[in-house]
Amino acid sequence: MSLKPVEELAVIRAQLRHVDNTRVIHILNSQFILSDTIEIASGDSGRLGFEALRAGQVVELTGRYSFEEGFSPVKLQIPSESSPGVVVLNGRIEEINQADGTFRVLGVTVATDDQRQS
Repeated sequence: MSLKPVEELAVIRAQLRHVDNTRVIHILNSQFILSDTIEIASGDSGRLGFEALRAGQVVELTGRYSFEEGFSPVKLQIPSESSPGVVVLNGRIEEINQADGTFRVLGVTVATDDQRQS
């Protein structure tokens, strides 16, 4: 008997930089392929199709993340209220580099300074 590994869901909330007709979206410095089975929804409009996505929209992308395989989206939500300048990464911190004041979460390196709170 063995324990099943815990599946962790992670969240990226950021502005869409680009949306391709091939179901590829660009967020931060990454691109993600959205499968036909991914749930796309809006708090205001309910379930949506891929064609509703536009560059500039703030989205909340939920998925599974592993260092080896990266981020695999399972749900995309367009929040009712959003702040385009605010980015949220919710996941396990993979690495901390105190020398240069950075850490990596969900494959994204985040720089800190004296003005930012942790």
